[in-house]
Amino acid sequence: MLWIDEDRGETRMSAANLKMAISRIQAGNHLSREDAAEAFSWALCGDDPVHDVSLGALLAALEMRGPSSTELAGLVDACRAFDSGMCPPPPSSSRTRPGPVMAMVGSGKDTFPTANISTAAALVAASLGVPVVKPVAAGVNSRRGSADLVNRLGLPLSESADAVEASLDRHDVAFFRIENRIPHFHHRYGGRFLFFHPLSPYLGVLSLPVHVDAVVMGLARPRTAEAVETVSKLGLGLRAALALHCSVDDSGLGCDELLPVGENAISVWRHDAASATQLDLPAPWRNPRHDPAMVEALTAEESPSATQFVRTLSAHGPLNETQEAVAMNAGALLWLAERANSLEEGRNAATAALRQGAPRELLESLGCELPSNRKRFDWALAGAEDA
Repeated sequence: MLWIDEDRGETRMSAANLKMAISRIQAGNHLSREDAAEAFSWALCGDDPVHDVSLGALLAALEMRGPSSTELAGLVDACRAFDSGMCPPPPSSSRTRPGPVMAMVGSGKDTFPTANISTAAALVAASLGVPVVKPVAAGVNSRRGSADLVNRLGLPLSESADAVEASLDRHDVAFFRIENRIPHFHHRYGGRFLFFHPLSPYLGVLSLPVHVDAVVMGLARPRTAEAVETVSKLGLGLRAALALHCSVDDSGLGCDELLPVGENAISVWRHDAASATQLDLPAPWRNPRHDPAMVEALTAEESPSATQFVRTLSAHGPLNETQEAVAMNAGALLWLAERANSLEEGRNAATAALRQGAPRELLESLGCELPSNRKRFDWALAGAEDA
């Protein structure tokens, strides 16, 4: 260990030693899992300005250099000791549902603001009979907070593990708020901890109220292999993990979803594999079109309406750009769940579901508050102005 109290013969931390740890990170050196846990445990142990600034400095140093999966595992160890909500339960012996239960999580906080594509993709997969748990959180800005969208749609939020399991049994999808699962973090740091930092890609996974078999992680940074390697070290009992990212252009725009524009990257880890693998994507996925008009079409409006979201889940004719992105992300989830033999087969299945209206039917079964005038609503879905 780096820090030893020679008088007592045990590990301890101080502000000076924490500064040494930050200096090591800034110099390009790596901490062991134990040393990273020590450093973050000290930074988390007080709510005064010194500890607050120390936590920010540690997170910033790791983000600037790029954290290793070992350091991230140590950060998670410290966070679990601080907030027991970051300890998802083990597999339940009472669960009789066939097939894997999936989770779809995102780091959010991307530099390219899209509509709630991952939420739509989760609903598409669920409409095809794949159980999906989806964490939601308040938006850092008003455009794309998944919790805000779920509230606007009138969809149920599951407040307990039993409620999540019941929603999965009935609808094959369940939503829960991350903030409610990590109360100590939320009380101390509030919305600040929802901004991007090295831990944010893992908040959704760590706050799951029920055991899942596999997880799809959307990343706002192109560190997909590191993400799945980190998840594999956390003792979550996962059988598989997939991390995805899209670099929209060379200016630094990044997205925690697959898009039909930019450069997509996917890494996958399976429990019977020695290490993570970065996929050699098929041409339509690896080399999407570079079209400024498409980028404009994918950019979310300041406050998208519930009608616009439902329109995304109801394809009439060729898919638009947002619907293409939804099909790609749902296709990746279907492939990881072994409901498709390839990414392209998964995308085709998701496309068919959109055209058949299955996700919209699922929304209605969940109690989505559709406009009362169905004729005007159907007219809006077909492409006219919002009702």
